[in-house]
Amino acid sequence: MIAKKILFFVFIIIIDAYSNDAFVPFYIEDNHAGTFYWAVNNLDLSQDYQLVVFDEHFDAGQIVNSDGLRQSLQKGHEERSVDIARWQKEGIIQSYNWLEPLISHPFKKILWVYPGKEEFGSLYKKANTYFSMFDAILKKGIPQSLSGKLKVSKFASYEKSLDSELLTVVTIDLDYFNVFKSNQDRNNALEAVLDSVNKMPRLAGVSFSISYPYLNYVTELDSMLITILSRLMRTGNARLQFEPFAKRVPDRSEKAKEFYKKHKNVPSYNIEEASTLVKSFFLQQKEKTIVSISNDRWTDLLNKWRMEYELPSLKMEAEETLELKKGTYYQLASKQFSVSLADKYQQKSVVSWYFLKPVSNSFNVTEIQHTFASNKPKAIYYKSQEMGALKNKKQIGSRDLIPYFDHATTLGQISFFAVVCYGKDCFLTNTLTVARFKDTSYLGQLTKVFNLPYIFGERLLTDSIVSNKWASKLGSDCSSFIAFGGKEFGKKIGYGNPKQLADQMIFVDNVKSFQKSIAIGDRGAVKLTPEGISDGLILNFGRHIVAIYEDRGVLGVLDKDDLIIHQLEDYPQIVPLNALKQHLHPFKIYKFRVMDSIKEKVLLGQ
Repeated sequence: MIAKKILFFVFIIIIDAYSNDAFVPFYIEDNHAGTFYWAVNNLDLSQDYQLVVFDEHFDAGQIVNSDGLRQSLQKGHEERSVDIARWQKEGIIQSYNWLEPLISHPFKKILWVYPGKEEFGSLYKKANTYFSMFDAILKKGIPQSLSGKLKVSKFASYEKSLDSELLTVVTIDLDYFNVFKSNQDRNNALEAVLDSVNKMPRLAGVSFSISYPYLNYVTELDSMLITILSRLMRTGNARLQFEPFAKRVPDRSEKAKEFYKKHKNVPSYNIEEASTLVKSFFLQQKEKTIVSISNDRWTDLLNKWRMEYELPSLKMEAEETLELKKGTYYQLASKQFSVSLADKYQQKSVVSWYFLKPVSNSFNVTEIQHTFASNKPKAIYYKSQEMGALKNKKQIGSRDLIPYFDHATTLGQISFFAVVCYGKDCFLTNTLTVARFKDTSYLGQLTKVFNLPYIFGERLLTDSIVSNKWASKLGSDCSSFIAFGGKEFGKKIGYGNPKQLADQMIFVDNVKSFQKSIAIGDRGAVKLTPEGISDGLILNFGRHIVAIYEDRGVLGVLDKDDLIIHQLEDYPQIVPLNALKQHLHPFKIYKFRVMDSIKEKVLLGQ
């Protein structure tokens, strides 16, 4: 028993140690120099990464004693922090040289995705100029040539150059999009870049540089920021850091010198002049945004905006509903509900409704790429899609939203919001989430998370295995899907893989074969009862786990025509048992158990 306790708590420590790896850090600042400080403070500097650079310029100008900076980055956290603070104060790191101290390590490989339509030969010539400079800079203390580790590519083909064995960091400078002439073309190009980044399986972080002095489209900048913010705010495992008040001075760039000659200050992005839509993004999503520099000023600014604008809001109204937390509701399918829009300009406003749909049916938030959901995206991005039929409605009902739940069952979870415009001023409402479920049985509880994607490693997104707090559901893997239903049904169940779940359940039977499609266990044909199915009868295949959903075929016994409910590399599904290839091998049957002792609750993290 002592050994089992030790193993369980070792498992807890391992899970918690890697929990941060399931999240993707995003960073936004005006000056690209900020990416250096974000990288050295957020990346694990003991690891190697590949860096993908979307930038009009390749920011690797020479830094005096750059080898000294590299050596400093290898120091312990406290010593390194002292040096970093000094570099910031003295302006050592600039927008044009921030990359140079990070070449070789932690960025083992660098891929520059060059904008525009230059001939590829011209790109290589330009790249070789840069690369020879790197070799000269790095010759001291780093004897090997780096030319082979630095590549240049067109956007259409850059993904072929990615190294699947390395974690990937992406940096996007908005001056990359200067080459596009229209606002629509720029946004389309930005969407294409973000789509490609969102598909990356081992994404370790993304930084954005606004680069305000370098942009040729400053009057249309907000539309680009809205595209970025809508992407980041809808990424369930994003960690967004936004530094609108960061000042990287003195600015020694050639661009800055142009302004100094004219006795002007170097212009920078001013968040206080942002559009109302940008402001409402931050107001509605303030809990998801980290501002470290001048945080009090940021809080005051949010309060000022909140008093200045009366934001439109969505309100849930229902016969019977359970608000799980603010903005998230459980709703029985047999009951009706409606959502009303509180809007001070009811008659004059234009209302557009959107629902959120995962860009993939399967995600992988771990670094393990050789089991389930291999090479699937890490960033759990839910794309907003307009519900055109609801245009300008001020109140919608459950029937209006039925088409957006799980298509096969009209059950499961959806999230939705509205954008309300009064003339040129547009505002984002709060987001509501409704989980429409069949009934209160174990199987009914499972339908609460229909319409959500498969997430390998979903347990890493929970708050704490010890307190057993389950994260707002973004999706499930096969085990957390089965365990979620048990927890909602009132069963005492902790998280685990199929084997670990089996250790927390009551063994029922061992199926070794089928005879005339009927499952044969240790005591003959496996018996089924409606009550047993309703309370949760679990089939454990070793690496996969499912629940029996409905007795079909030969009634009263388990056979290949019976329906099962499960989730594996796709949305949750109800399918016949014979649709699972796993049924061809022996499997075990379990049911949930009720645990009352303190010892058992501690062991299961209750």
